[in-house]
Amino acid sequence: MRALLPARPFPAAPLLAAAFLAAAPPARADDIPGTEFYSGNWYGAADGGSDGAFVYCYASVGYVDGEQIWVSLYPDDSLTVYLTAPGVTFEDGGSYPASLMTEVGWPITGEAFGASEAYIGFTILDLDAAIDFLTQGAYLRLLGVGIDQSLDVRGLGGAIAMARGCLDDHAGGMTASAPEPAPAKPVLGSGAGGAKPAQLSGRAKPASPPQRAAAP
Repeated sequence: MRALLPARPFPAAPLLAAAFLAAAPPARADDIPGTEFYSGNWYGAADGGSDGAFVYCYASVGYVDGEQIWVSLYPDDSLTVYLTAPGVTFEDGGSYPASLMTEVGWPITGEAFGASEAYIGFTILDLDAAIDFLTQGAYLRLLGVGIDQSLDVRGLGGAIAMARGCLDDHAGGMTASAPEPAPAKPVLGSGAGGAKPAQLSGRAKPASPPQRAAAP
């Protein structure tokens, strides 16, 4: 049986600002040929719209029980984490009070949004701060949306650095390297809580969630 990290109380005030950016219809995109990359179990690429124009870069990974994480980096200096899990459904366009957290540091509280019936999205403004937050720990949770397990995101640092380089190449004006996480942050959970879902090999692109549109 898969062991999960126990829920822990945490302060309501986040260190970073999260935003609900679902007003615009989601962009439909496909991988731009030649931009695909692999980093361990993670797969990523630049995606373009129906006209082939660049939209965003992403890194994604799947899990043996069917969960999937998809991290999209947008030219408007924002990042959205999309999650899906078997048996969990959402209202397309719905809003969900949620907290995104790793096993170290404070969580980010904000509004998650239903990107589709299968996918929930959580957007963080300020790409540098978002990357710092996501790469500070080994496990990631989005509380308040019905997906309670901690997901193993080891290897995300390398994958997100490649996605950042992809964004720099296609959008311009961005720095390709991810910042180092700040030290000595309070521990809110423990990696010793038991086995987490093992990541699948990232050698095939997983199904893409509907993407929110980046701000102009």
